[in-house]
Amino acid sequence: MQENRAHREMVTQQSCLTSVVQDRGEMQENSGLILASRSPRRRELLAHLAGVDGFEVFAPPNSEELGFEDCHDLESIQARMTEISRGKIAQVRTHAQTSDSRAVLGADTIVVAQADDGSLVVLGQPPVEGDWKAVVREWFTRYYFQRPHLVLTSVTLDLGLEVKSKVVRTEVSFREDSKGLVEWYLSTGESLGKAGGYGIQGAAGVFIERVEGSLTNVIGLPMFETRELLEEAGLLP
Repeated sequence: MQENRAHREMVTQQSCLTSVVQDRGEMQENSGLILASRSPRRRELLAHLAGVDGFEVFAPPNSEELGFEDCHDLESIQARMTEISRGKIAQVRTHAQTSDSRAVLGADTIVVAQADDGSLVVLGQPPVEGDWKAVVREWFTRYYFQRPHLVLTSVTLDLGLEVKSKVVRTEVSFREDSKGLVEWYLSTGESLGKAGGYGIQGAAGVFIERVEGSLTNVIGLPMFETRELLEEAGLLP
């Protein structure tokens, strides 16, 4: 991972719109767009673009995803992420038995950190079972406080006859003088369900020194690139 020193200071981000889009077990044909996601943060961000009534949400039934054990560089990691986001869409199409005329949006977010030997390490969500606090504590102390890390999100829009994907990168730097706040942060429980074990839009904001790139990408859905995909497909109001 190369460190880019042309960082800009992160501006204050208003909290995301409170989600009013609910999961649906059955798809209705009055909406052209489906969001294939379990993430409430993606729902909230997409609602800013498409309107709260402009899409439906269907969570992929299988939470198991492809791993990154055989991915050793950014190119292979990004290719695997695209596979994962497209796989979520395929699950939703099969399970919901929706027609190909319905557009489906899927995304996947991970953290890519650099180990001391220079190798890349992919960090997903903390384990639900076991000592998740120990896992996140190690991520913070071993990776985040040592050097900047990357947050990557793969966004895929499946239009039935055409599928488009983008992978967006954001570089994040933690404050070294915030190390003493790790135990407090772990006590909030915010790490659970978050890629890399932290939510930049929440209490983890105390750790952030710099963000280079899209802030909404770190939250889970890069709004500029997602808007481009939807606009090109004629799916925005």
